[in-house]
Amino acid sequence: MVNKQILDYIEQQLNQGISRDVIKQNLVASGGWHPNDIDEAFVTLDQTKNIPSSSFVPRAPMEKTKTSFVKKITVIIVIAVVLITIVGIYIYFQKNNSSTANIQNTLYNATNSSTNVNPVPTSYGQIILEQNPYINSSLGFQINLPAGWSTTINKNNPNTVLVSDPNLKYTSEISITSVPATDFGTSVDLTNTATQDNLVKSILGAFSSGAGFTLQGNNRISSTTVEINFTQSISGLTYNSSDYLYFTSRRLYEVVKKISTTDSSAQYVTQLLSASFNTFKIIQ
Repeated sequence: MVNKQILDYIEQQLNQGISRDVIKQNLVASGGWHPNDIDEAFVTLDQTKNIPSSSFVPRAPMEKTKTSFVKKITVIIVIAVVLITIVGIYIYFQKNNSSTANIQNTLYNATNSSTNVNPVPTSYGQIILEQNPYINSSLGFQINLPAGWSTTINKNNPNTVLVSDPNLKYTSEISITSVPATDFGTSVDLTNTATQDNLVKSILGAFSSGAGFTLQGNNRISSTTVEINFTQSISGLTYNSSDYLYFTSRRLYEVVKKISTTDSSAQYVTQLLSASFNTFKIIQ
């Protein structure tokens, strides 16, 4: 039987005008699905769209000599066929809904954006986020956590919140640090490009001198956002990390996405944390 998860995703993408080749490439490259499963899903969708709404075949006009009784019987048969078709469809979908997990569409907003994103389903698991965002009013941000994940406050640094798997199945994580502008000095303007460059330089210097850090490069994304990529080795674990710095007039936000190469499915965890990471929003 064709996987309903693939069917729902393909139908959703087709409705958005995305070509079949692109859909297939995304499912193979990002989702890990086998091409044969994808082709079978396309065939099933095509067949479904070609199925007539009922099995009733219109007949030639009845002769005027037919009695009203025969006409009534014909109407009853048509109604019965339609009802049987509807009941059959209902039972089919009820059965499928109980035997396969429901695909939840995750809607999330990237910082300063309102673009809706439908993550590609993977063969390892579903990319699902909590519907209600975690809101930290004191630090001025919100984020939708991966379903079942939790947040903890760093005891040594109350300005840092850690997003992690409480069951310790995955060692990958997201850390969010919010530092008031006043911590850098009363006259420091964090929206000034020169000030930002000096802070980035200091952070890069700390990384370079820190044990286990290997810098991969940095990139200014916008006038208020800088990305730093690095790898880090801690207690035998290796992390591929992306460090994003968001500069505002009141605070500096540092959001670090750490992907462990030792997790059971690095591809799945990468997509899961990326989906959560993209919901980060400043609410100061």
